Amino acid sequence: MKYIYIVSLWLLTFSDILPGAQNVESVTLKSKELGECLENIWRVDHCTTNYLLKLFGFLLENPNNHPIIDDFIIQSKNLNLDFSSYRPLSPLSNEDGVFQAPKQHLVVFENPWIRILWGSSQPGECEKLHTHTWKSLMVIVEPTTYEIIYAHGIVEKGYWPRGVYVLDVEAPYSCTNVGDTADVCLRFEIKE
Repeated sequence: MKYIYIVSLWLLTFSDILPGAQNVESVTLKSKELGECLENIWRVDHCTTNYLLKLFGFLLENPNNHPIIDDFIIQSKNLNLDFSSYRPLSPLSNEDGVFQAPKQHLVVFENPWIRILWGSSQPGECEKLHTHTWKSLMVIVEPTTYEIIYAHGIVEKGYWPRGVYVLDVEAPYSCTNVGDTADVCLRFEIKE
């Protein structure tokens, strides 16, 4: 019994050098950094931040994906978001993704300056023709292959790997998940 106690005490004392403990510490640190980015740069409230951290879960749980989180934080800082002035916005077009493809464009958070969307589509699922009115940072959490049909008739097929993408305003397009897996993404739109 004394031996078990000594080994347990040793494990507790030196747990910071164990690989599992380092992984937990790394995930905790990365979650804290991402949470601070969401609250301080994007001005998201604490409850929404906790919800977003759960949506980012897959990227946070695996330290191999932490460079994506780092890229998101860097890209967010580079945007130099200005929340100091209020500017009236014109109403959204009926072609906006939230109206035309609501199942794939769920609003997670919105204020006068930003809108955060959670998106996902199952294999074979098609999003109706829609637009995105504002530039954005899009984080692909779970990638898949897409077939995109633009309003002017051009069709392209593509695979966007897990990562962070800067997107401009998008003209009308329709998107079909032609991959074998569901996709998951978060789109951080900047209302300008």
